Amino acid sequence: MLAVGSILSIGGSGRQTSREDRGARQALPTVAIIGTGNVGSALGPQLAKLGHPVIYGSREPGREAVRTLVARTGPKGSAASQQDAAARADVIVLAVPGAALEELVTKSLGPLDGKILVDVTSAALRKAADGYLELVPGPSNSERVQSWAPRARVVKVGIPGAYVIAQPLVHGVPPTVPIAANDRAAKETVARMIAGIGLDPFDAGPLRFARAINEFGLLFMVPLQQGRAEGIEIKFMRSSYFPCTWPVRRQFGATADSADLAVFPPTGTTPRPCQAWGR
Repeated sequence: MLAVGSILSIGGSGRQTSREDRGARQALPTVAIIGTGNVGSALGPQLAKLGHPVIYGSREPGREAVRTLVARTGPKGSAASQQDAAARADVIVLAVPGAALEELVTKSLGPLDGKILVDVTSAALRKAADGYLELVPGPSNSERVQSWAPRARVVKVGIPGAYVIAQPLVHGVPPTVPIAANDRAAKETVARMIAGIGLDPFDAGPLRFARAINEFGLLFMVPLQQGRAEGIEIKFMRSSYFPCTWPVRRQFGATADSADLAVFPPTGTTPRPCQAWGR
């Protein structure tokens, strides 16, 4: 797992770094987690370990299960109504069923202008004629959230299972977490959080590519529907082969954001030089 200091400050003398770390920790965004199911309950304690104040937004913040979760989260954890949690937070994680999103975003959470809304919901699925699940046609949940809260900064995160969030190295390597957003700063903020808890953030492009992230969710379901003994978690292998050998930008042109790409935390790997591929 990456240490907080390795993400937030590098270099300087011991005393200077300590001051920078303290300042960075004080500046960590407050996170509201709306939904106290498996994902929200796993994500909150991990973010609190990094130093983020975590507020669980619940329709019943005083119920025993929420109090237990706050206690497990530690001194950085608290609970409030959904609207109060959203009002006090910089980053709001939407960890609820997709069907609940519209009422949540348009009514329950209150004003959302400028807030970072992190969509970790599962896509709506239906059964095809062959029995396999498929995506319901239409915009992704993330795109719907953006349409309901046009001045919010929506980020889609292809979050892994709660057991992996709680133990990122349970399989020996951290799973890859695709992140799609139109707002560079919001994407970078979420990428730092994902890397901080020990997972592998990947820049998946603009928010409309939330639909591509959802396709990975379908692949996740395939072995489960087939009744196989092993399911999957996704890990992207970084490779310099195609950047070295395929002039994609010359063929298709550069992306609109290519001069201002989001900067993600380092992966810890060094790209193989093009000379190694004979280029």
